[in-house]
Amino acid sequence: NMQSTAYSLVVFTATMVVMFWASVFLYTSFYFTYMPDESVMWPVHFQYRSCHDKPGICSNPFAVISVTDPTRGSLLARGQKYRVVVDIDMPESPTNQKIGMFLINMNMKSHTGEVLREASRSSMLRYKSSLLQTLSTITFAPLLLYGIHEEKQMVTVELFSQYEEDP
Repeated sequence: NMQSTAYSLVVFTATMVVMFWASVFLYTSFYFTYMPDESVMWPVHFQYRSCHDKPGICSNPFAVISVTDPTRGSLLARGQKYRVVVDIDMPESPTNQKIGMFLINMNMKSHTGEVLREASRSSMLRYKSSLLQTLSTITFAPLLLYGIHEEKQMVTVELFSQYEEDP
């Protein structure tokens, strides 16, 4: 009687352990298959159009990013709301400080090229007084000389707060 009780307890425990790990495996598989990515990032490589009649650059910088994959289709889940943000590393150069505000424009286009959504936002480098810039340069001089630290700012611009792919 004691032996059959111990045997039943071992079988019950083994069954519970197998069921637990099977449920963990199934939940994880389902989650990673059907849940959209929390964050999707693409690098932005800016380009310029050259002039046909004179040397030099004739356009503002622009970039084209595809959010589709030839094998998987759209990388954005339908019905899921996305926050679209552009992070730009900008050198703290006198030229960038003088330019002041700049405009970022984003067109979300269909696979046929039709503009589905458009957003434009302005931004600029955070202001630093000449005294603060001088003190910062002196303080970080050793790190700047060895390339460990750079004089740049990360400018974050939110273009869409609730972007949703059309069904």
